[in-house]
Amino acid sequence: MQNLTLSEEKFKNWLNHQKTSWYFIDQSPETFAESFSMIIKRPDFVIQLPYQRDIYVDVKLKRIYTKYGNFTIGINEFQKLLKFAKSYDLEVWLAITTKESGYYTWYWVSVHEIDRMPTKINKKNKEEFKTISIKECITMGWMDSIVRIFGNTKRNLINSNLYK
Repeated sequence: MQNLTLSEEKFKNWLNHQKTSWYFIDQSPETFAESFSMIIKRPDFVIQLPYQRDIYVDVKLKRIYTKYGNFTIGINEFQKLLKFAKSYDLEVWLAITTKESGYYTWYWVSVHEIDRMPTKINKKNKEEFKTISIKECITMGWMDSIVRIFGNTKRNLINSNLYK
């Protein structure tokens, strides 16, 4: 099994603190068909939420661009995550943290929400990227419950993207 990054380890600790059921998806190349490597990207974790519904989470350590109040994700990586979500009809989220927060604050955003966010081009290297506004994220701290993503009721879970 591959080693977890520091942000993945901190996320795992938060999930355990939450007493949330989860498992880690090994990202080692030998655990994945070569034909998929250029097409889709697997998230890092599968989390079981109340009402027996799973979400898939890709954990990211990112820098906040404070001038703009956002994070960024390269278009290639984003498109691979979105393709994974659409190919398997799954709910995939990013859980973004920062060094500055001591890995205790997580900014959650669905890849379907990111799809609606603007695509920009880096002026230096001409690469495309998505901007993720902090205002569009669900911000969660160490003591916040994961069910905040959808609210505390079954109705909110049913009305979320999980069931669309």
